[in-house]
Amino acid sequence: MKPSKHPLEKFKFCPACGSEEFKIDTFKSKKCEKCKFNYFYNSAGAVPIIIKDKENNYLFVRRKYNPLKGTLDLPGGFIDFGETAENCAVREVKEETGIDIKEKDLKYLFSIPNYYNYYDFIITSIDIYFEVSIDSFKNGIANDDVQELVILKKDEIDISKIGFEGIKKGIKKYFNIN
Repeated sequence: MKPSKHPLEKFKFCPACGSEEFKIDTFKSKKCEKCKFNYFYNSAGAVPIIIKDKENNYLFVRRKYNPLKGTLDLPGGFIDFGETAENCAVREVKEETGIDIKEKDLKYLFSIPNYYNYYDFIITSIDIYFEVSIDSFKNGIANDDVQELVILKKDEIDISKIGFEGIKKGIKKYFNIN
């Protein structure tokens, strides 16, 4: 869901000087009329990971919390400060599924812009997709913000059960689904 309002509308005060003279400058920035600080709203980096086993099963996760609680998603998350996309992929897969993957086994696929509605604040992200193959999901366990692990064959994937539009686009692109 694209933002219908300016992405920084909820930011009322200049982060540099605290002035209320923090006004819209461009479609993605606000500028302080007092100290002239100009804040640009840029996309956050996020990493969804497509994990498949040697029998061509794919690992999805069911979201435990809002936004989109109960829908399917891919393991992954936002890139932390000082972290590479690859570091994030390894960390998020371990945190959410208990599965250990190695950076060297990650294969970059593509990127897709996404919108993440968090408490009625739209976070724009650039989702950097990776694929990794593992032997099996037997050591997997739902952790962190994951309600359950869902293992599916390609023909069992129901796009309507996936919550985020960006993830739907990624799955469609990866599996060449119209």
